[in-house]
Amino acid sequence: MWPHQDSLSRFLPGKRGRVNLASEAVVLRELLEDANCEWLIDLLTSLRITDTCFEHRSSDGASHDIGWLSPADMMEESTGFYPGLVARPLGLICFGACLTGSGDPYFLDFVQSTTNPRVVQLYHDCQLKTRDDLDRAGRVVSSSLASFFREVGPRTY
Repeated sequence: MWPHQDSLSRFLPGKRGRVNLASEAVVLRELLEDANCEWLIDLLTSLRITDTCFEHRSSDGASHDIGWLSPADMMEESTGFYPGLVARPLGLICFGACLTGSGDPYFLDFVQSTTNPRVVQLYHDCQLKTRDDLDRAGRVVSSSLASFFREVGPRTY
């Protein structure tokens, strides 16, 4: 169980998301092998988080709708498409997509913490080669996943 699971339980019961089957989530083991993140697989197979839309307000007041991807889509975005192709070797795993127009992906950054990774958005047209490029390649959405879940509001459509 993820130690910060209480940070998201306040609004997931009424959401339309779905719980993943263990057979669906198994694809993430390969993706997360160096991050030691069984807690993420447990999260996806125990809570209705996949296909849930979260509303996040950025520091400039703009509202962003973020859709949580299925394990198969997380794998595909992290290993088959840019910027995931270059972000994955740098310790980032795609978990979501912008639903308000850009489609720019959201990532969990496992380098600083494997149990409570920060949340970043990378732009499709970013020039990402090293971790030093992260500031120019996107934006930090939240300092940790637990903070992200405390900051977001649920979308009810």
